[in-house]
Amino acid sequence: MDLLKIIKRYRSDIDPKLQQFDGKCLSTFSREDLLQVATKIKIQLNDILVLLDVDDTRENLCKVVSFALEQEYALKEDKVEEPPKKKNKTTENKSSGLLRRDIERASGGLITNEECAEFIPLLDDMEKEVSARISKNPNYLVIHIGGNDIGEIKTGVLRNRQKHYLKKVTELLLNTTLVWSQILPRLTWRYSADTDAMDRSRERINSSLASYIIRQGGHYIRYPDISPNSTFICQDGVHLTDIGKNIFLNTIQGALEAFLVYSPHTFPDCKS
Repeated sequence: MDLLKIIKRYRSDIDPKLQQFDGKCLSTFSREDLLQVATKIKIQLNDILVLLDVDDTRENLCKVVSFALEQEYALKEDKVEEPPKKKNKTTENKSSGLLRRDIERASGGLITNEECAEFIPLLDDMEKEVSARISKNPNYLVIHIGGNDIGEIKTGVLRNRQKHYLKKVTELLLNTTLVWSQILPRLTWRYSADTDAMDRSRERINSSLASYIIRQGGHYIRYPDISPNSTFICQDGVHLTDIGKNIFLNTIQGALEAFLVYSPHTFPDCKS
């Protein structure tokens, strides 16, 4: 399936005629149903969302899935009998290579060359780091990332990149359950003086990544006892005080014990 064609169709057709799947129009599908259809027809959904710089809302998913189905149906209609081709071993199971190609091809209008150059090495470094540091699959892997990037990268792009990272880690550690560790509040942020706006972005990313990882069978750790004040945050406005560190580590320990014993989706499971 040609990702670039799907992306071009999305950007050029504001109000497309939506395709059908299993006899039902996609406009009647829920967000969860659309995600299942994307999985069935094997489209690289996270890659497309990253390239488009859009959120994974129901409306956006509906258009992307529709364009993918449109392409698939057209291929079936045009298909003619051809002798079987030999598989190219160098391109099998190279999703990162496909992403590299599509980002480079699309960089002229969809994302900048600078963003393209930045994103691909990060994926490569992440795969090397995971392979080098983890020789055996652990039962759980707690992931605590993203706070330093808020404000530098658009919230939707950052969220989609993080989902792509999680997908790659899942592929590398097939028997490991991933745990999203909530991005903590801060008194100051590196790229903006608007703390309220930064905190809203933090909450949106946490909510989206928690939902994503739980759908994949993972877990979510929250830190309701850590508030953005001098009791928990150092004078630099970013790092935790000793009290904050103790709460942070004790919460992770309690979460892992809970996941092993009764496996809640979220810890603590009460609302803060």
